[in-house]
Amino acid sequence: MSSRERLFLRHASALVPDTDIPPWSGYMPAKQLGPGVAFVDLPPVVRALLIADGTVTMALEALFEEPVAVEVAQQRSLCAPDAVAALESAIDEPLFYREVSLRGERSGRRFARAYSLLREAALEPELLARLRGEEVGMGVVLRHTAKSSYRRVLHMGSGDLASDAPDRVHRTYCVFVRERPCILITEVFSLPALAGV
Repeated sequence: MSSRERLFLRHASALVPDTDIPPWSGYMPAKQLGPGVAFVDLPPVVRALLIADGTVTMALEALFEEPVAVEVAQQRSLCAPDAVAALESAIDEPLFYREVSLRGERSGRRFARAYSLLREAALEPELLARLRGEEVGMGVVLRHTAKSSYRRVLHMGSGDLASDAPDRVHRTYCVFVRERPCILITEVFSLPALAGV
């Protein structure tokens, strides 16, 4: 197991949803992402991406006027050593891990890195097979295949999963399909790559 896999699994199993993220509004004047990092002080494009309930890949393409490639760093089935409460998964339950980068095809900028856990038992086999595909982002697959899906942002923070790097912010959200938690995703956004919009 790679160090990034271990880091994300530790993050996923210890995740306690933030209580100050309203599910019905993007207005969060008091939300703090970390020491000295207030939600309202982030650039508007970053705030919009942190609360987005849609495909981040398509949003990045529209914002930066270039195709965005989904580059798979690794993906594989694994058994998590701990339960993941957000997915209602048990210890040693089979999960599918996927790690991707979202990179501008012309600029070469890496806008984000995403870490995902799919609860295999909660997904229909055909949908699971499409989500495992490497051609497009999961948001695109869900948009066209799982019409009854929605996302709930559970956590926002400064830095990435390893540190409080001042040039990064992240969010973790759960994708529900037919009211069941099926996918847990953490997206880490690069503030320098998102500058200039």
